[in-house]
This record gives sequence, C-alpha cells and structure tokens, in this order.
Amino acid sequence: MADAAPAPVMKREDVAGRSSRRLAFPSSRRLLAHALFQRVFAEGREAPGRFLVVWVSRSPDAGRRLGVVATKRTFHDAVDRNRAKRLIRESFRRIQHDFTDEPWELVVLARRRILEVKQPQVQDELSKLCARQGILRGSR
Repeated sequence: MADAAPAPVMKREDVAGRSSRRLAFPSSRRLLAHALFQRVFAEGREAPGRFLVVWVSRSPDAGRRLGVVATKRTFHDAVDRNRAKRLIRESFRRIQHDFTDEPWELVVLARRRILEVKQPQVQDELSKLCARQGILRGSR
C-alpha cells in the first residue's frame, strides 16, 4: 500500500469549474473593530432591502472590507444568527470580484426574513443593494 501514488490535488476552482480567481474571504477583508462599524453607520449611506440593510462608507482611508451584523434582538437563537451571517459572507465571497477598485467599507445588517430564503436569493439582493450604492462595476 505504501507504493500507491497519492491522488492528484485539485484546486477548489478546478472542482467547481470556475476561473482561476481566488474566492477566499480573508480576515483582512473584514471589519472587526466596533469603532469601524460605528464609523460606517455614522458616515455611510443606507440602502434597505427585503432581507438585508446595507451601509456603504467611501472615506479615503477606507479599505475594501465587509462587516456583518446579526443582532440578538432580531435573531434570538445563536444558530439563526450564525446562519444569517454565513449566508451574507458566502454571498459577498461569490461577488467580491465584481466590486469597484475604489476604497469603500460595507456593513450588512441581516433582517429576520433572511432565514426564509436560500443563498442565491441573498446574493441577488446583496448585488442589487451594492449596485444601488454604486460600488459594483458597471453600476454607475
């Protein structure tokens, strides 16, 4: 058995049949500090949707980062909060290469209705709200 050759390692992109673009969502692309969230809420423009509310701040010192909010007041169970955040992060991860190159910071607040839909619907709404804010390519 020791003589058997190991199976070839396939990249995630090869398995999914996608292009060679990286679809990772590293911590450098996330808003983590409370002060950064507060700055986006204070300075950003709001765009409400059915499942999400999006705030976008375009200050010159902004990076291209995402912050996700799912409150205990809206989602009483941790399982529901985590699912809502997972849906938003996955949706962002899939469309992250469609965003403009200018600096922006994005905060997405989950609404209770997000638990009633599947990930593609969340992705569609996130795309529409970001296009409305002018941070997707071709949305201006």
